Amino acid sequence: MTVGEQLVMPHPRGRAYAQVPAAQALHAPLLLVLLLLAWPAAAWGEALLRALLALPALVMVMVMALNIPLVLLAEIWKLLPDAHDPGGWKLLVAWSDLLRSGGRVITGVLAATAVLAAACALERLRLGLRTQGR
Repeated sequence: MTVGEQLVMPHPRGRAYAQVPAAQALHAPLLLVLLLLAWPAAAWGEALLRALLALPALVMVMVMALNIPLVLLAEIWKLLPDAHDPGGWKLLVAWSDLLRSGGRVITGVLAATAVLAAACALERLRLGLRTQGR
């Protein structure tokens, strides 16, 4: 394995441990659902529309849970650059740092904002078409 310009040979008895709380996978989906429930709906139609639009967003946010193995790998990988290439930058480590420093929360908030904006726009369009039809 190369780190920077150095070749690093793993020791056969070497071990590294990394841990990530399992609850981190639930941050974004839980925040998405809570924000959608907390935001008042103008009518039942808008609430139903939000629920329908939230399903793909919820699936997208749940895919973020697949990042947990990458975060674990980044925690182990972080040991090598710290020891052999202190000034180096690795994409996997940067992604892990982003997720651990609020990236999951931002993902949930952005998904909820997108669902709310789309639901409001579609509800206004539906109401506008209804008033024009009269």
